[in-house]
Amino acid sequence: MGKATSAVHSCRCHARGILAPLIFLPCATDGVFDLPRFDAATITLAVGVWARSLLIAIGAGELTLYLMLNICF
Repeated sequence: MGKATSAVHSCRCHARGILAPLIFLPCATDGVFDLPRFDAATITLAVGVWARSLLIAIGAGELTLYLMLNICF
């Protein structure tokens, strides 16, 4: 494994460690687990992997969060 590959792998691991608490315990809910935000993050990730498009993934996550907060809950 070269230096570039190692640096990318290290960056991905650290990014997951930094982002996980923001998804599971966001400041907007005073650190309480919030199902709509978790669902939006999951949908965003799934659509991003499936479509391989950042803008489509962001749009799907935004729509999911809007619908979950305003219609479902």
